[in-house]
Amino acid sequence: MVSLEKELEEERTRTAQLATELRHAATNSVSDLKAALELEKDSRMEMEALILKKVADDTTKVGGALAAERKLREDADLGLREEFTAAIKQQERASSKFQAKLLDDMDCTKTALRIESEERAQGEERAAQALGMVIHQMQESLQIVSR
Repeated sequence: MVSLEKELEEERTRTAQLATELRHAATNSVSDLKAALELEKDSRMEMEALILKKVADDTTKVGGALAAERKLREDADLGLREEFTAAIKQQERASSKFQAKLLDDMDCTKTALRIESEERAQGEERAAQALGMVIHQMQESLQIVSR
């Protein structure tokens, strides 16, 4: 029985030792898993930080590109407005010149018509005077003849 007890004791010792080894292995596995999880967590945090930095950089670049495009559009718009304003001013100047020329032509035509009317009136007056003189001379001639 002593041998049985001894075997039983050895079996208990082996079982205790095996349990201790298994606990130790399990503890090491858990520690290893915790360490692996911690490394994974740190790795993901670093990747997220890099992604956030890239997104921020891309956002800045896009914002800069949008600002540059907006500035380009505003400059083009301003240029077109200036060209349009210059074209309108040029058209107004041309219109003013044309209007001034028409008014000048109308003044010249009025003056020419007034002069012609005055000359016609003077011509008619001279014709009337000449006719009056002819009539007067005919009357004098008739008076001389009738005497």
